Amino acid sequence: AVVNGLLVFTATTAADGDELWATDGTLLGTNQVMNIYATASFGSYIADFTPYGSDIIFTAFDAVNGQGLWKTNGTPGGTSLIKDIDPTPPIPPPFYNLVPSIISGFFNFQNTIYFTGTDGATGYELWKTNGTALGTVQVKDINPAGDGMPQLFLAVKNNSKFFFTATD
Repeated sequence: AVVNGLLVFTATTAADGDELWATDGTLLGTNQVMNIYATASFGSYIADFTPYGSDIIFTAFDAVNGQGLWKTNGTPGGTSLIKDIDPTPPIPPPFYNLVPSIISGFFNFQNTIYFTGTDGATGYELWKTNGTALGTVQVKDINPAGDGMPQLFLAVKNNSKFFFTATD
């Protein structure tokens, strides 16, 4: 994804595994932005790059939180965890890549990112974020008896509404 004139991507090294990188298109301007899972050479399993204003929202694993919601502007100082929505202890590497993602399916609608997520208590439900910890909340527990699994988001009516599939 591109943000602030930088292409933000993941790259794998033997020492750090899969981590966050950015480039301005030059050799000297291509650098690792952050080693998010600094305690393991397995990497951070970064996924779901979604442009959001002057940032990119994505998911990544770290040693403290497990999979969390992150953002970056392509610089180390502009890269941070937005929120750990599931407070259960993280699964240690290399096993965290074997469990289902707790956050997935980002959909940018009217300057809000909607996604499927679980807090470990309510199953996979509809969440949203405005890029801040306080603005990252569950919208609705669609299926109190299990997982709502919202997916296949689609904006309609000149981007005034959106629809999705879910199980209730």
